[in-house]
Amino acid sequence: MLGEYSGYYSNLAIGFEKLGHEVSLFNNGHGWMQLSAGRSYPSYGGRFYGRWMQRAMLSWDRKLFAGFDLVYVINAEFLKGGRFDPNTWDWIRANNKRVIYTVCGQRDSNLHRYFPHARKHMFLKSDGTIDLIACSKSPPNTDACDQLVRECDGITTIGANYDLAYANVEKPRACIPLPVATETIDFSPMKIGMSVRIFHGKQHRPDCKGTDAILEGISSLQERKTSLPFEFRHSGGHALSEYLKILGATDISIDQCKSMGYGMNGLFSMALGKVVCAGNEPEHQKALGLPTAPVVNLPFDSAAIADILEDLLNRPKQQLEEIGRANRTYVEQYHEATIVAQRHLDFAESLG
Repeated sequence: MLGEYSGYYSNLAIGFEKLGHEVSLFNNGHGWMQLSAGRSYPSYGGRFYGRWMQRAMLSWDRKLFAGFDLVYVINAEFLKGGRFDPNTWDWIRANNKRVIYTVCGQRDSNLHRYFPHARKHMFLKSDGTIDLIACSKSPPNTDACDQLVRECDGITTIGANYDLAYANVEKPRACIPLPVATETIDFSPMKIGMSVRIFHGKQHRPDCKGTDAILEGISSLQERKTSLPFEFRHSGGHALSEYLKILGATDISIDQCKSMGYGMNGLFSMALGKVVCAGNEPEHQKALGLPTAPVVNLPFDSAAIADILEDLLNRPKQQLEEIGRANRTYVEQYHEATIVAQRHLDFAESLG
């Protein structure tokens, strides 16, 4: 498994291993999240030197990338430095049975082709128009990703935003939920105290998550009177272990509002039994083939965000606690790492 996305691969690896398979992880620990990696390729020093070091280490280690039944690749910049590194990729392609491209995160090649259809896409501005500047700057690895799309054996996506973006790509494709290994989550049923604790994490790409709209909504909410008092925290740059502790001390977790579905931040919060506000459009659940999640759908609109949070804060505490328990149950039924891993294996088997 090459690369990482907010704990996606590390949790999926646990699922594969619990099903009796051997897994090798190769990634950079996802930067400040400090995720565990089997073989780590950190970005030392500055951007240029860090990428040069990663490329050199990949070249030195390329014999490790051979003899696998399945190779999963997530985000193509892991396999490139300036230009796509043909030595590493050609070696992987020639010395393994199947390569599956996992599409998620910001920097995939074809997501921009979905702009005309996305009501709440990560690069839409608050007035609903496309941010052409953001579009032109991202993704930076389009050529590399397009090569992966052409030469991989299959594509997996994580929800409607990505699945619809690849709908016209002539390649086997499966939309599979994000995984979480629930045994790694310190879960206990939520009990709300004197005030409701609301948290939104600072992101390294706040424009993609809709942070400005979320903060504007919170600011408006603070001027309103609600039945339940609340306190708001906005912080970021935490290692995953610390981040989970913060989420554990939260009652309402705000993930993102510019996506049709929730991401790993939202999924971790669901596994912890919290009320989660994030994208939760019908298109997302339809693409995944799942029933509607108990996630509170959050639109990319600051006034609507304030109204939604106000409604939650005017409900009885017990009702919020029930939503948290429903989120935990939903994760156990549909996002548990072994369940998701089996869906990946079923798709891989369908490739022949």
